[in-house]
Formats: sequence, structure tokens, C-alpha cells
Amino acid sequence: MANLNNLRCLIEALRSGKYKQTFNQLRNGDCFCAEGVACEVYRQQTSQAAWEGDTFLILDELAGEQYWGAVMPPRVNEWLGVNHEFVKYKGETRNLIALNDAYQLSFAEIADLLERQCFASDKENYGTK
Repeated sequence: MANLNNLRCLIEALRSGKYKQTFNQLRNGDCFCAEGVACEVYRQQTSQAAWEGDTFLILDELAGEQYWGAVMPPRVNEWLGVNHEFVKYKGETRNLIALNDAYQLSFAEIADLLERQCFASDKENYGTK
């Protein structure tokens, strides 16, 4: 089940104007893809991760350090309470990578989709743009 509080934090971060958008990797200097923003919000909220340059590092006492460069770790999906592919767009269920990289939607457009689909009471409008 979706964690609405954590999804709201992601939506607010995407809309904040604080993050510059990049493509095809989580982070490139001071730029992030949509999944990179999710990773950064996870890091800020949990203190269980860090950035090592442009590589996202999960800090896990049991599994040890886990490095992620191009895709969001499953741990962040779990924190958001969503599957890897969870956003309806153009008639298909997509992940944040596709919305950011393949369709090159802006952070504001991605935030709008997330808000409509995760917080709207009218389920029939899910996946419409």
C-alpha cells in the first residue's frame, strides 16, 4: 500500500524548484532525475543513505553498503510503498525512469501525475494527462 506521507514529500520536492533535472542517471553533479529526487528525499527523511559522488549508497547494517547509479533502489520503492512501475501514463503502467527519461516529462508534470493518481478520489482519471 502506498505511503501517502512519503509520496507527498516526493511530490513537494519535485515541485520545489530546488532540483535541476537530468536524464539517464540518478544524479549528475547538482542535477537529479525523478528517481534521484526520490532517493534524495529518502536520504533526508531516513538518514539511511548517502551520496558518494553521483552514486546513491544505501546504508544497511545487515546487507552492508549497496551502491546504485542509474536506478532507484528497491528500498526507496518500499519506503514510498509502491511497485517499481506504478504510474499510469499513455495507457500503460510506467516507472519514474520512463516518465523522466523516455517521455522527458518535467518534474512538475511528474508531480501532477503522482498527485492525481495517488491522492485523487476519482480512480477513473488515473493515467490521464
